[in-house]
Amino acid sequence: MNRPVGVYIAAVLMLISSLIGLFIAFRGLGIPLFNLGSMKLNPGTPVFFPVLITSATMLVLSSIGIFVSIGLLFFKGWARSGAVTIAVFLLLGDLFFSSAGGFGLGRLGPDFVMLGAGLGLGGALINLIIIIYLSLGSTKEAFET
Repeated sequence: MNRPVGVYIAAVLMLISSLIGLFIAFRGLGIPLFNLGSMKLNPGTPVFFPVLITSATMLVLSSIGIFVSIGLLFFKGWARSGAVTIAVFLLLGDLFFSSAGGFGLGRLGPDFVMLGAGLGLGGALINLIIIIYLSLGSTKEAFET
């Protein structure tokens, strides 16, 4: 059977996007990673609930995204539709992370502002590529055979 190489690339991109999503989730939930410290959210701040909800959602979706990327490698039909669905939500979370200044990464220094924006926008771009590629007719046909 002729399997498109692009699906394998989409699986790797889904894994990368899910790992970025996990970083965003841990950051927003206050779990420090890579000596970058953790975000200190006070329940009284106006961004507390949006960041908390986004982070919890990103944690769940990114965890599922790791399993979906494995399903893509084996051309499972559920993995294609699951990847598109998860990529849409991760794209929104990535854009929110980027617009929220990387959930406080800017407090670590000016270079970290760019890191936060870059991670968010990079994750959004990856998810946009996944959505477009897996929505193509030729890609859908590869999963139906």
